[in-house]
Amino acid sequence: MNILFVNYHDFSSNSAIHIFNFANNLVNMNVDCGVCVPNNKESIHLIGKANFEVFDFNDFLEGKIKFPDGRYPDIIHAWTPREIVREFTEKLAKHYNSKLIVHLEDNEEAILKASYKIEHQQWSLLPEKVVNRIIEKQFSHPMKYKKFLAKADGITVIIDKLLEFKPSPILAKVIWPGYEENLFKPRPIDIELKNKLGIHNKTYVVVYSGNVHLSNKKEVYSLYLAIAALNRKGISVKLVRTGRDFVDFHDAALMNSKESYIELGFVERELLPRIMSIADVFVQPGVSDEFNDYRFPSKLPEFFAMGKPVILPKTNIGRYLSDMYNCILLEQGNSLEICEKLEFVFNNKTYCKQIGDRGKRFASQNFNWSLNTKLLLEFYNDVLQNSSN
Repeated sequence: MNILFVNYHDFSSNSAIHIFNFANNLVNMNVDCGVCVPNNKESIHLIGKANFEVFDFNDFLEGKIKFPDGRYPDIIHAWTPREIVREFTEKLAKHYNSKLIVHLEDNEEAILKASYKIEHQQWSLLPEKVVNRIIEKQFSHPMKYKKFLAKADGITVIIDKLLEFKPSPILAKVIWPGYEENLFKPRPIDIELKNKLGIHNKTYVVVYSGNVHLSNKKEVYSLYLAIAALNRKGISVKLVRTGRDFVDFHDAALMNSKESYIELGFVERELLPRIMSIADVFVQPGVSDEFNDYRFPSKLPEFFAMGKPVILPKTNIGRYLSDMYNCILLEQGNSLEICEKLEFVFNNKTYCKQIGDRGKRFASQNFNWSLNTKLLLEFYNDVLQNSSN
């Protein structure tokens, strides 16, 4: 079996980490894989050693996309229905006569709404030619993405709520991501790094690894506010954050509390576990809404794998966890509630260590790349068998 993944961005994206691990594990299961990105395929070094073929969109134009057995892909797995993927994948599938599977990892309509301030139903009132000019390639086209899903032979989703977008007769499978066990695991505090960052040994540390964009700007802002409020209260806390800012959310309130946070920007993946080792607790801010209900934050498996308490909203993966047993759940997700939960962690270290231990157990059982790749392979076989009937 030959599988070709198509991603919307190079290997610096979170989605590329998922594809990388699925592809490497599939190769271990005697499935030949290729991963195609729009450009900058050399960025594969950011994740690790690939046991699969790496291509870019130009390789297709030059006829270079081939597999070891000389054949073309049996299945093309389009990673999200974003326009840059849809346009390219439709050309591939037609040229190779391959089966098509589309992966969903976000509420594409909610992202469009946040980005363009246009309700989904309003797009249909515009001429398609106008919409074509408006929509950038990194977003899903409000009309074309649905047609793309309807033509698919199968759909994979990162969280069950996304099945709501599945056209009814099409095969579908929920496939959770995992974490690299060699990187993300309980480890001693990296004292050298903590000292280098200028963090006092009596200061609590909250680590958040993630980009900030229009859809999550408000919730990340709430986390920053919570950290600032705790410091004003006399509780010494530092927020250490990695990731890029695609929107500016640093208003006067945050600028006046700059001493409360350390922003490291994009960091090499192998540095992340060192940074996470200095955390007392991890926080995934947010609340149940049209964005969060349909996603699975990529950082969460890594958070839980470290064996420390994780605070997260009562939505997406939080629906599968138990409050005060293997996680700490947020109901409102505002800065006041985040403050309260963090104070609880700081004042109940022994109990919260047990929460972290049980969270680690949940991660080991559910966020396993090998086990989840077996589910994906079973789905590939189902799609091929279904299409041959």
